[in-house]
Amino acid sequence: MNYHFDFSDYENASFDPQRQIEKLYASLGANNPTEEDRQVLVKKLQYSTNEITSQISQLILENKNELVDNFATIQEDEAQLSAFRQRLDNVQAAFGRIKAQVIDPCKEITPVHSALVNMNSTMTMLYWTNRLFGLLNTTETLLTPIDTPTWSSHFSNYLQAALSFKEVDTLQQKYPLVQRQNSVKALQGKVVRNRQKLVQKSVSFLMSQVDANSMADTDSLTQATSTLYLLDVHSLERVLKQALESLVQRAVTEFQKVFQLAPTTRRLLQSEATSAKVTDTLWSNFEDGWMNISEFATRCKRLEFAVEKSQVCQPDHENILSYLCSLHDFILHGANISIYFFKELAIAIDAKVQELNRRDPLVLKVFRQNSDRVVQIVELAIARSSSIIQSKDIRETSIILNSLRLLIPTTKDHQ
Repeated sequence: MNYHFDFSDYENASFDPQRQIEKLYASLGANNPTEEDRQVLVKKLQYSTNEITSQISQLILENKNELVDNFATIQEDEAQLSAFRQRLDNVQAAFGRIKAQVIDPCKEITPVHSALVNMNSTMTMLYWTNRLFGLLNTTETLLTPIDTPTWSSHFSNYLQAALSFKEVDTLQQKYPLVQRQNSVKALQGKVVRNRQKLVQKSVSFLMSQVDANSMADTDSLTQATSTLYLLDVHSLERVLKQALESLVQRAVTEFQKVFQLAPTTRRLLQSEATSAKVTDTLWSNFEDGWMNISEFATRCKRLEFAVEKSQVCQPDHENILSYLCSLHDFILHGANISIYFFKELAIAIDAKVQELNRRDPLVLKVFRQNSDRVVQIVELAIARSSSIIQSKDIRETSIILNSLRLLIPTTKDHQ
């Protein structure tokens, strides 16, 4: 629809009625408007408004269907808006109830909750502090001298004390507040002294087994090594290294003593008339030497059996022996104790036999003449040392016989 009249000036925000009248008079050519000009202008404006009213009515008639649809849509939107407002009022009312019944009371409960948390923390600390005192009291009881003088009874208690100390360490790591208590701090010095006492007793006991006339039972050895593993694993490594090296050295010394003959006795070998007596002496020395070597090997076997029985290092390792074998800088280098002993002994034997072959071939000749007897004595000694082990390792015999190959040249390669 086209409009014949422009009313844009009336919509302007800066509309000035006086200026508009002047503009309209100017459009009539009335520079000095009279009453007649005013009436003409009024009629013109009335005609314009009537025309606009007519056009509006016509526009409404032409778009009445669309206007009806829009009106229905507006009514529907108003109904939805009213329902939304009602739901919003319900939500606000619910929130008000929640605030009054939950949020505001919780602000008052917060200090109570904090107090409960602190109380629970205090109760937890008191519980574990009491547990710690119980463990320390247990260790005191276990370290009290007992009437039974056997090693087994001593180290059974020592191992239990070491397990208690281990639990004390775990407890203090898990609950650091416990060790900050003054009552706990006051006992730390005594705890340290008792731990050192257990370590010293275990070290002394294990070293004493190197020189003792008879070794303690394997249970005591197992408990002693377990105690050291729990309290000071580095001391365990050090004392076992010293013990094994000492046993190897003593076995080497025994083998070297076999061939230590007085000069006069050695000269008797050169005479057929007197060589038989010297030969008997050499064989006697050889048998006695290997008897003593078997004793040192037995001690190694007992140590091996003891550390193999100890399972205090689980689940990290199957037993203490597997732990020792896993160490790259330990003397075993992955082998068991028995194999280590016989390998080290074989190295020394091989060097001694090579020396005798150069400097004293007459002595070696005595043993070459009866190599079967050499093999029998060696195998018997090794078998005797393996009596406490159910599964014997034939490599031990092969290692030693290979080092004695100059004494038994007819024997096949035993390596």
